[in-house]
Amino acid sequence: MADKYQFFHWHLTFPDVFRIPEGNRAENEQTGWNGGFDAVLGNPPWEHTELKEKEFFATSRPDIANARTGAIRKRMIAALADDDPTLYESFVDAKRESVGNSHLIQSSGSYPLCGRGRTNTYGIFSELNSLIMSNRGRVGCIVPSGIATDDTYKHFFSSIVKRKLLSSFFDFENQGVFFPEVHRNYKFCLLTLSGSSYQQSSARFLFFGEKVGDVADGELTFELTPNDIDLFSPNTLPNGRFVYTSARPSFFTACA
Repeated sequence: MADKYQFFHWHLTFPDVFRIPEGNRAENEQTGWNGGFDAVLGNPPWEHTELKEKEFFATSRPDIANARTGAIRKRMIAALADDDPTLYESFVDAKRESVGNSHLIQSSGSYPLCGRGRTNTYGIFSELNSLIMSNRGRVGCIVPSGIATDDTYKHFFSSIVKRKLLSSFFDFENQGVFFPEVHRNYKFCLLTLSGSSYQQSSARFLFFGEKVGDVADGELTFELTPNDIDLFSPNTLPNGRFVYTSARPSFFTACA
């Protein structure tokens, strides 16, 4: 099981990076440890944690995947116990792993801000990145823009805004130029966080970017303080969901 699930503990793997506090107060109050990485970079997977029956059977049994209703599909899956026990056992194992992953994410207490609702791995990695960063470190990751706009992650976004950890949020529409295999209208962002020793009085924003160079364009980017975010989007603080319209960036620049 250790080989299959890659059991991992930050303290044990990086004892020179993470330290047990000698006193009663830890540098990272949420995790209870001192230390952390100076830089955390990544493009984590963007996948929902639950098992999707249609995707599982798409190749092996397309008739099950394309069943007219969910109820019919479940009856066909149950019939596999007699008709194709090998495939059925494979499905049961995959479902058990999916349920186990979701249970760990939502019930272990390791991801109190993002381990809620219909979880996606990008949200879990975003919270993890913020936890393993030192108080003098930085995080840079590529995740869907939903990390700031989806209701599931409002607690996380609210937290990084209120603690002044948000350094920049550069939002892009895919338009086929960044990730050819992803729908052209899919929105993603470059999310940058700073450690607590470098609290950010304001964060730099870009919305609807079309090319990498847009992040350096003073006409398209602008700064917002936590109070500004609260003013533009009252639901963001204290609830954490950031709301913006489909207006072009010049609208936000003018308002800011």
